[in-house]
Amino acid sequence: MYIKIVLPIPVNKHYYYKVPRSLEKKVDIGKRAKVNFNGRITLGYVIECNVPLTGDVKDQELKNVIDIVDEIPLFSEKGLQLALWMAAYYFVSLGEVLKIMTPGSIKSKEYTSFDSAIVHKKIHLTEKQLEILKELKRLSPSRGALIWGITGSGKTEIYLSLMEKFIKKKSRLSI
Repeated sequence: MYIKIVLPIPVNKHYYYKVPRSLEKKVDIGKRAKVNFNGRITLGYVIECNVPLTGDVKDQELKNVIDIVDEIPLFSEKGLQLALWMAAYYFVSLGEVLKIMTPGSIKSKEYTSFDSAIVHKKIHLTEKQLEILKELKRLSPSRGALIWGITGSGKTEIYLSLMEKFIKKKSRLSI
């Protein structure tokens, strides 16, 4: 199997890689793949699977994917379409856009999926954060809310705590 990958570099080009049989069931559009690019191990984004090789690309010239690092795709088809539009609109490479769109907690943990990065990470809130969280819960769900504060004041932890509660509540509803 052959796939197309884009890399988070300022080059608007995709690259072909071979997928070893041991990884074929793991590969999917929207997942990251660990690859050897110019002698350096890096992460790329899978943008197409089961790609037929064109006349100028030879099987023996392609490198193997080293690993598929995500359990679930980071991007849906719509997410990739948005990334393609952003790349064209802002004149940047698709790989750079996908890197920017990758949640920060995933960027820093190479082998972590979105699910395990957010849902299974225990978040400990301060008293002030708990007060703000209580106030946010009192608001109507149809209203948006922003938390104001300086960088590093703990706003993100409050949002993550809300997302964790929502994800747990939603998973109980779907059972």
